[in-house]
Amino acid sequence: MQKATRCCGSVLLAALLLVLAACHAAAQAPLGSYLGCFDPNRLIMRAEDQKRLLLQVWNLTQATLPQCRATCSKWFYPLAIIGTHFSCRCSWSVPDNARRLPDSRCQPGSNGMAVFYMNQLANSTSCRIAEVPMRPDAWNIAYGDQNVVWEPREGGVMRFNLAGTQGARLIPKDGDHLYGTFEIRAQTTCAPGAVTAFYTRSSDIYPNEAAGDFSEIDWEWLNANPAKEQCSLWLNAQQGGKGMGERLIGPAEYQKLMGWPRSRLTNNSWATYSINWQPGFVTFALDGRRVRTMQNGEKRTWTTMGGNTLSRAFVSPDKPSHATISLWTDDRWDRPESQRFGGILDTTGGPYPSRFKNMRRVLCDVPLPAGDAALTAAVRGPAWLY
Repeated sequence: MQKATRCCGSVLLAALLLVLAACHAAAQAPLGSYLGCFDPNRLIMRAEDQKRLLLQVWNLTQATLPQCRATCSKWFYPLAIIGTHFSCRCSWSVPDNARRLPDSRCQPGSNGMAVFYMNQLANSTSCRIAEVPMRPDAWNIAYGDQNVVWEPREGGVMRFNLAGTQGARLIPKDGDHLYGTFEIRAQTTCAPGAVTAFYTRSSDIYPNEAAGDFSEIDWEWLNANPAKEQCSLWLNAQQGGKGMGERLIGPAEYQKLMGWPRSRLTNNSWATYSINWQPGFVTFALDGRRVRTMQNGEKRTWTTMGGNTLSRAFVSPDKPSHATISLWTDDRWDRPESQRFGGILDTTGGPYPSRFKNMRRVLCDVPLPAGDAALTAAVRGPAWLY
């Protein structure tokens, strides 16, 4: 009996220690993962970025400041911006790392603003802003180098040309990453048969049927099958090589959502397309307006291009992946039009261009070293916040 009592006591003690450890971990990074101190006058540079801020500002106190993270996370904003007077804003706009200030500027009495990423793994990984310049030395070209043009204007623009059936696919040279935010500004062709894509993917084996167990999260611009209209948006995620839920957004829907005029389409205006990828969910945003969130365990039902209805519980992709940009056409001529993804391209016309610029990411794949001092430097940010 005494042995049993000691055993039960040991189990209870172990459980208590686990609870205390969990509570301590939760307290280590109450505001998210620190990304740096930024000048508020330069933090949001573009007019459209100003609209991507949650306009309401909460004036909190040191004791209530964790409400900033809770509120931004509740609405699936990836970033929280905290001022030295405990103001809080939620944002989708990844700041320009070149505008970062010394951390000493984020002190009481200074005008700097501390930026945090709403990282679900903030107690185990650190995060950083990682931009990919639109220069040939930053990218690996999988195919179609003759169809890629590097334009120096506006800080660097990458133009893809779809000429005949030949497009291009590019991947940043800095490898694979697990979780984070990926954003890019794009202006894409609306030619039927042309498929433009910005996505994360764990495998470079194509087509999907040959890739086996892979992860992927997609923004794609479709102009025909399965899209009913040109200039449509297509969102998808794949885990274990299986689709986790497709969604089409036609021009009328995104124009209404964004308050755009009917004349504004994806081929005649620039917009920012974002993916926030976390262990528990994936969120897509257009110019800072959330258009879709898929959370683990949610049942997703959709109709495939072939007309089949599928239903699955969503699971967030969990394999290290790299960002990819591509422009292509489905040239499987042996298939009927109904089975050609994106439709049939008029190869006598063209070339059909899509353009990209300002690719920014928040990457969170560096494990934190042990010790509170390391946590303070890498995650917690300015000491006065605590």
